[in-house]
Amino acid sequence: MKWVVGKVNDIHTCDRTELYPDHRNATAKLLGHLLVPKMGDPSRVYKPKDIVNDISLAYNIDISYKKAWDGRNIALETLSGCPKNSFSQLPYFCYNLKLKNPGWVTHIETDDEDRFEMVFIAFGVAIRAFLDNLRPLIIIDAAHLKGTYLGTNMLAVGMDGNNQIVPLATGVSQGETGRSHLMLNCKFGSSERIKALYWKACKCYTTDEFTHAFTQIERKSPEAHQKLLEAGVRFWSRAYCTGKRYNYMTSNSADSINNLTRHVRRSPISMLMEYYRGLVQEWFCAHAGDLSNWASAKVKDRVFKSANWTVKAIEHRWIYEVDDRRKKHIVKFRENTCTCRKWQLSGLPCGHAIAACRFQGMTSCNHLAKRWFRTTTLKATYQALIYPLGEYDSWELPTNLHVVKLPSMVKPQAGRPKNKDMIRSQGEEPRENSCQRCGSGAHTRGECSAPLPKNKKAKKRQMRATIDLQRLPQYPGGSSQGSQPSMSQSYHLDNMADPGYFVDELQTAAAQFLPKKMAEFSNEILTKDDIKLQELRILARELELRGREIDLFIEKIKGLLPW
Repeated sequence: MKWVVGKVNDIHTCDRTELYPDHRNATAKLLGHLLVPKMGDPSRVYKPKDIVNDISLAYNIDISYKKAWDGRNIALETLSGCPKNSFSQLPYFCYNLKLKNPGWVTHIETDDEDRFEMVFIAFGVAIRAFLDNLRPLIIIDAAHLKGTYLGTNMLAVGMDGNNQIVPLATGVSQGETGRSHLMLNCKFGSSERIKALYWKACKCYTTDEFTHAFTQIERKSPEAHQKLLEAGVRFWSRAYCTGKRYNYMTSNSADSINNLTRHVRRSPISMLMEYYRGLVQEWFCAHAGDLSNWASAKVKDRVFKSANWTVKAIEHRWIYEVDDRRKKHIVKFRENTCTCRKWQLSGLPCGHAIAACRFQGMTSCNHLAKRWFRTTTLKATYQALIYPLGEYDSWELPTNLHVVKLPSMVKPQAGRPKNKDMIRSQGEEPRENSCQRCGSGAHTRGECSAPLPKNKKAKKRQMRATIDLQRLPQYPGGSSQGSQPSMSQSYHLDNMADPGYFVDELQTAAAQFLPKKMAEFSNEILTKDDIKLQELRILARELELRGREIDLFIEKIKGLLPW
């Protein structure tokens, strides 16, 4: 409890008004606690450079980019949990999810060593709404995770009667390995005509229209025609599809959910699954009272388009022939069909059926739409309730659940390797890093402890001049030219205005200081009449900074010249 002062230095040489960067008390752990309130919203984009600026404004201190990154990760871990621990919590999460919400389906798969491979969650309320009230259509897509353990987030959605998205199920796996036409990337080049013909063929309702459009693709691009054939026309065309697409030809609906979760996909896996649960809970609560305005607008548009179409009765009340000014179609009310196939494939009455209803004297044709477009069905879609799980401390933790360990990282992360021992390309020289703050070559800017300059622009100019001088090649004295000034003394690049003077100085410098090959090349390009002063300045700067890299420099300058 006793302290002895051995030495006291009461004379301070540091300026109290000067700020020192990267304060030692501003640790990453402390920053993590300070950033927790700001990182609570997962949809907010809060980058390390924003953290650096906020800390500077709030506390008047400088922190490095790396420290801001570490503090951000600590804050995310505080809010979302540890990525490693989330896999061990996953079985308890799924167990309590089904306990709170009966009818939900969860499934976890692991390998022989209990390492994670896949998790699947189906939202029970959405599945019941799909069976009772939604169109029999499922749209699927996948998006890559961005966290520590990567993986692929898969999603299945349905569409309600008001053309709104209803998430049905989600899951995470190690990769997108199943065979699907969604993985097809058919290259059409830059031809907008081929793309237009492709979409025309996709959207054709009848086989005759499809054959005509597909033949045009074959004439314009046989390669694209062959690829589409190999993919199977029943997978991407409306006319040959074995099921009913209900006017949906893309997976944009699932992409909308993927865009909504683009920032949450960095979170641990249990937090990602909890986000989807909360999303469905909010979705069902918010859309419970909506009306099917979308279907009404579609039918109203078809009413206007069919106003002048000619209708002839074949069998009163049941079968009619409708001429739409381009082709004649047969409408059969017993089977709820039309030869244009729009009524069958979309679920809404086509213009021909609407014209036949008008011919019969009906004031409304809404009864011809499928039941999932009706207002009562739409309201029934969102009647179910979704309950939260509560805090982790309140979960039930059975002892007989399956153990889940960390996944095996069998698939390398996309992109260039981050290690520094990679093999260099031919002609590639190692790059010497230097501090962009003080100009020292012993460390980088993130490790620099020098104080921030008051005049940043002047400091940057001074630092760049220092680096340029350090990079200049050293030549022995006693040149035949006598005591010529150095390059940095000879050239005043920013103040030169006379191209002739610049050419003379450049020739002298090239002949004196640079190897013979470089001098010959310099003289060669200076004989060109159309070379500009700005290009000469670029050349001089390259001659100063790249004197040792002769071959690379020559190839680079050739790309800049107009000849």
